[in-house]
Amino acid sequence: MIEITLKELNDSYESLCSVADSLTAGKMKYRFAKVLNAAKREMEGLQESMLAIAKKHGAEVLGGTRFTFDPNKQKEQAIAYNIETDELIRTEIVKFDFDTKYFSFDEITKAEDAKKPITAASLSNLLWLISDAETQSEETPKVMAATA
Repeated sequence: MIEITLKELNDSYESLCSVADSLTAGKMKYRFAKVLNAAKREMEGLQESMLAIAKKHGAEVLGGTRFTFDPNKQKEQAIAYNIETDELIRTEIVKFDFDTKYFSFDEITKAEDAKKPITAASLSNLLWLISDAETQSEETPKVMAATA
């Protein structure tokens, strides 16, 4: 089970799409497609919630995910909206029924399409999903007390 905040998902969603697009057909691409589908549902739910919060604070929905606040009350409405949405994305936990052991760094790099290389930035945004046998098998360094 993988648990992350909506903020972590929101911040890494573009990287998730990018890495999924950079994989060749096969087992890893299939696994990423499953995660991407689950993440997409969560992101759609987040957008719906954010629109509802905007409406709650007096916004007029312009279509899709676009909205505007009353020019005379814009500052107050935007502040209230930002506070509420920030609390939502920082505190709400998303649970994915996947295990990081199925998303190893080695397997991902083996499945990488040479014509669409995966960037280090994309990988760093997906640390919540990707496992690395080297770092998982290492013992946590012990801090030694300094003596004078």
